[in-house]
Amino acid sequence: MLINNAGIAAGGRIDLVSDAGWRKVLDVNLLGAVNGCRAITPLFKQKGSGHVVNIASLAGAVHPAAMSSYAASKAAVMALSESLRYELRPWGIDVTVVCPSFFRSNLTSSLTGDDALADHVAANLISRAPLDADDIATRVISAVNARRYLVLPGRAARIAYWTKRLARPLYDRQMSAAGVKIHRAEINEPSTPNSQEAV
Repeated sequence: MLINNAGIAAGGRIDLVSDAGWRKVLDVNLLGAVNGCRAITPLFKQKGSGHVVNIASLAGAVHPAAMSSYAASKAAVMALSESLRYELRPWGIDVTVVCPSFFRSNLTSSLTGDDALADHVAANLISRAPLDADDIATRVISAVNARRYLVLPGRAARIAYWTKRLARPLYDRQMSAAGVKIHRAEINEPSTPNSQEAV
C-alpha cells in the first residue's frame, strides 16, 4: 500500500499569494503524490496488486474563497486519483482518495503563507474541528478494507460535498457569504488584530 499523505496547508487571497507560494503548494501537495505514484506503480504492476491512497481534501471538491492555491492542488490530486483508478484497475491496483474537511492535526505548523489573515482563519478552523487525525485514520482504514474509492470523513464534509452536487443554489449562497466575510475582514484588517475574528 502507498499512502500519499505529505501536504502543506496553504491559503490566501489571489492578490497576496506569490508565485513561490503557488509553486510550493503544488510541489508538495500535487507533485508529492505524483512522485509517490510514479515510484510505486512498477512494483504494484509486477505484483499484480496494490492500493494507492491519496490524501486530498474537501477543498479539492468544494472550493472556498481565499483558498485557490490549496484548492487547486487538492482538486488536482482528486483528478490524479480518478485517472489512476481506471488506469491501474486492470493490474488489480485499487485507488482511494480521501477528502477530509478541517481536522485537528499538526497541519497548522505549515501555515506560513503570504496571507496572514487566511493563515489565522485556517488555524482557528483546524483547532476547533470535531475530528482529529486518529478519527481520519480510522475512516481511511475502513475505506481501504472495503475498497472504497471516495472517502468523505465527517458529517460536515459529506454535507458540503452533496450540497454542491444536489443543491447548487444553496452552495453558491454559502460560498458567496464566505467571500463577503473575507471582504469585510480585509476592509477592517489594518485596524485591529481582532478584525480577523470576523471570518
